[in-house]
Amino acid sequence: MIPDLIYRLIRKKFNPKLFYFLKKKIAKPKSAKSFVAIAEQYVNALSVPNKTVIEVGAGNQLYTALYLIYSGAKKVIVIEPCIDKNATKQLTQYAVEIEKLFPDKIVKEELFGKIKIYKKGADEKNLLSDYNGKIDTIFSHTTLEHIPDLNQIFKNFNQWLKNSGTMYHVVDFVDHLYYPFSSLPLLKFLFNNKFRHLQYSPKTWKRVNDQKTCFMNRKLLPHYRKLAQKYDFEIKSIKSQAAQIKVKIHDDILMGLENINPRDLNAAKIEIVFRKK
Repeated sequence: MIPDLIYRLIRKKFNPKLFYFLKKKIAKPKSAKSFVAIAEQYVNALSVPNKTVIEVGAGNQLYTALYLIYSGAKKVIVIEPCIDKNATKQLTQYAVEIEKLFPDKIVKEELFGKIKIYKKGADEKNLLSDYNGKIDTIFSHTTLEHIPDLNQIFKNFNQWLKNSGTMYHVVDFVDHLYYPFSSLPLLKFLFNNKFRHLQYSPKTWKRVNDQKTCFMNRKLLPHYRKLAQKYDFEIKSIKSQAAQIKVKIHDDILMGLENINPRDLNAAKIEIVFRKK
């Protein structure tokens, strides 16, 4: 009971600056190499040459966007509310880091103009209306689990994509506070269960779900299947990493879902490819 109360308190009152400090000092922030590895996932999953691409939730970096341009994308639109307003001024440094990884291939500065940044939330209504029906491909990596309104963002996806346009998303269902805290001996007992956040009723979760630091919408694989059906997407493939423990899920989280495959509820992380019908 006491660990649960402490968990709820931390979840509700956790200082954002402390969270990002812990991520930086303990959870090991991503390097240029790790961001390029994410971009390579995108490139390997879907074709990007001569394509207009949207990356949702890039974080405070442009390695992935630059690598997509380097891989032949015609244009990359980055949607990220937390990106530094001076990020584009750092593109030369990003390019230098990528060139260190690939010394035989040079990223030319004239490619920088192919990256467009929108410091917005991807679930905003009427966002990028000028691009409706003009986008070939959409990517995201561990982003959708933080979006409050998945219905709106999937509606946006449908509007942005051309007919038969494609999307590749990596979705992590683990409570993201697990990652920095599980490395701290004094607090590890609070985060010995990666899926503790799924045990609470929606009412309780609304009270303790931190809105600034680590918001989790608790939408699981069955929800993404329903979203695909609702917004005219075909699921082309799903790669799923199974949870290594039994996942306890509050019944109300699954309310309104039908014909649930029990395996879907045991997914810790998925890579999912959609195609617009």
